[in-house]
Amino acid sequence: MKSADQSLHPLNDRTLEEAVLGAALLEAPALRIIQESFGSQVDIFHFPAHQHVYRAILELQRKGLDVDFATVVNELQKAGCTLPHSASQSLVEVKLLV
Repeated sequence: MKSADQSLHPLNDRTLEEAVLGAALLEAPALRIIQESFGSQVDIFHFPAHQHVYRAILELQRKGLDVDFATVVNELQKAGCTLPHSASQSLVEVKLLV
């Protein structure tokens, strides 16, 4: 766990961000580790689409719902988040990684 004086910098690497999100969608233990590391800092993700996905994951967790590809897509739709084609493609690529 990070100490209070440590600041996190955005990942700024598409493949790394997709791997982190893929792990969060695949395994609950990975999601716990990610949340311990990043907390609710969606801006840790450089790419806006990844920020939206992480925000949806956090919201699902807050509601006590399962976190998986289908529930994240549903949560994005309920939030009125219309991702541009490139962002939708990115989410599909995350799905393919899992």
